[in-house]
Amino acid sequence: MRLPRRVFAKISLFSCAALWLAACGPRVRDPAPRDLQVIIAALDRYCLEHADYPATLDDPDVRARLQSYEPSLVFTDRWGRSLEYRRTGPGAFELRSGGPDGQVGNRDDLVARRGPALSP
Repeated sequence: MRLPRRVFAKISLFSCAALWLAACGPRVRDPAPRDLQVIIAALDRYCLEHADYPATLDDPDVRARLQSYEPSLVFTDRWGRSLEYRRTGPGAFELRSGGPDGQVGNRDDLVARRGPALSP
């Protein structure tokens, strides 16, 4: 049996929407510290365009793409230190600054996470 074009178009649209939601849709969103908001906005746009977040921020092509979204983007924190980026799974990452003391992993770190929504 052959499906009418309208039905096929609707099925295609819903399939695309489902794929987008799986990769970039509802997720855990920490309130991002202001220092990280610009890079997070660029990473979210990257995810929408590529259906996932980048594996690394060390790739010059990824950096160029992110800067094309946000020309003011820098890959350092307000203290001039590199940000630590870790992709934690499909559609998930953690972005971290060592904070004022520069030591990653203690209480003064600035941290932002994106990831699949957790079930209760």
